Amino acid sequence: MQSTVSFLRQAVDKVGGFPTKTLTEDFELGARVNIAGYSSFSTTEPQSAGTTPLNLKGVIKQRSRWGRGVIQSCRNLHIFLNPKIAWTHKMILANAYFYWWSFFRRLIYIAAPILFAVWKIQVVDTNFWLLLLMWAPGYALLHTVLEDSSSRIRNERWGEVQETFFAPYLFLPVILQTLHIKKHSFQVTQKSYQRNWLDRVYLLPHLAMWLLTTYAIIKFNYGKWGSEILYGAVITFWLLMHWINLSFAVFIAMGRQVFRQQTRFPRKIAGTIKGAGEMETIDISDTGLSFQLRDKNAPVLTAGEKLAGRLHLSDDLIKERNFQSSDQTLDFDLTIVRKIDDQGRYAATVTPADSSLPGWLHLVYDQHNQAIPEKYDRWMTPFDILGTNARKRLEKIEWHLRRRFTRQREG
Repeated sequence: MQSTVSFLRQAVDKVGGFPTKTLTEDFELGARVNIAGYSSFSTTEPQSAGTTPLNLKGVIKQRSRWGRGVIQSCRNLHIFLNPKIAWTHKMILANAYFYWWSFFRRLIYIAAPILFAVWKIQVVDTNFWLLLLMWAPGYALLHTVLEDSSSRIRNERWGEVQETFFAPYLFLPVILQTLHIKKHSFQVTQKSYQRNWLDRVYLLPHLAMWLLTTYAIIKFNYGKWGSEILYGAVITFWLLMHWINLSFAVFIAMGRQVFRQQTRFPRKIAGTIKGAGEMETIDISDTGLSFQLRDKNAPVLTAGEKLAGRLHLSDDLIKERNFQSSDQTLDFDLTIVRKIDDQGRYAATVTPADSSLPGWLHLVYDQHNQAIPEKYDRWMTPFDILGTNARKRLEKIEWHLRRRFTRQREG
């Protein structure tokens, strides 16, 4: 899901048009419009759906561009010295600016307990009780505030995991951009799935930090008893927190196989397929759909079979989603990819007719993606999710090994 931004033409003209000296023109334009006295409104419900990068290279490149762009825009706006910016806006813009420095901070947080646990290098020189007195209240307050302000789908833990994952790749671009060392080329992030062996390289920083953190936990606690464990509890606590975050980062970097180039969105639309009869879509995308035939006695469709189809949009849907009257019927050609089950369900690739393409894209993207969870399960702890992720990956490895051994015996 992605945000949709709309600007009044009058407001854009008043601030001098779209900014061109930044990589995040939408961010800077929004700030300039607010500085000019216009108000911004956001909705609590998603208004549209979009696509995001599907491989590590794409998402890292995109975030790097966002980070550089925000640093550029904040410099262009002179957010700390500009007298035209109200203090409330200064705080908001400063928060956006310093957010991109959180990745450098995260690396320091990860390194500090490791340095002490493994090499006895003290980043903070203090005693246990003073450290507890200074750290514990602030941490508890931060946790409470973030828990209260986080959305239904994301909490503090996932924010830390995100920072941990991006930290090795974003801290350097932010520093360089701050030092006026710019990236001169601009490339739109590719949204297609193009995974190759080079993607495995992105795993190395997280794996190295994970191994080092694991070693630090063992080395720091080995042979300790009683009060020694108590006085080392703060270091052990942070090592364990980073170990959890790094474990998630390793799993993210490992990725998983993506079978579709475009996201499928649940849509139940009645239609017909020439030679097969009436059907109803299950989900659709730019170039594909799955559907179920209404007639249980319809002929079985085979993989590779090419057919013609038509969707019939209801009057209520046309009115509710502001379709054009010409979009009442959407024509397309399809090629059967596979039979899903014996209940008349099939998956197919689709090529919408030229006249139906605008309506087809409208149907795909102008509704909320109901397949995306709207809230997280508070009963699921990070350890539960880590365990589930590890189990699924081990099951996949077991399946591949069993398949290989079966082929060897048959051969």
